[in-house]
Amino acid sequence: MAKRAKKAGGKLGDFAEELGTFLGTTQRKATALLGQRDQVAARLSAIRDKADQLLRDLAGGAGDLAVAAGFAGGTRRKTVAKRAAPKSSTRKRKTARKAARKTSR
Repeated sequence: MAKRAKKAGGKLGDFAEELGTFLGTTQRKATALLGQRDQVAARLSAIRDKADQLLRDLAGGAGDLAVAAGFAGGTRRKTVAKRAAPKSSTRKRKTARKAARKTSR
C-alpha cells in the first residue's frame, strides 16, 4: 500500500506542478497583453487629441468660409423635397379594350 500512495502522490504532484506552470504562464501572458492594451489606448488618445487640435486650428481660420458655404457643424444641409411613395397598390390595372383583345387572337 505504501507503494500505491507514493505513485498516487507522484501523479498528483506532477499534475500540480504542470497546473502551476500553466497558470504562471497564463498570468504572465495576460499581464503582457494588458500592458500592450494600455499602450495602444494611450497612443489612440494622443492621435485623437492631435486630430482634434488640427481640426480646431483649421476651423478657426475658415469659420466664416464654412458658414458662407452652407456648412453647419461640419455637415452641409440642403432642404430636399420628399418624394411621395408610388401608390401601386391603389392603381387600377390597365387592360386592353375588347376590340384590341379580339384582333390580337
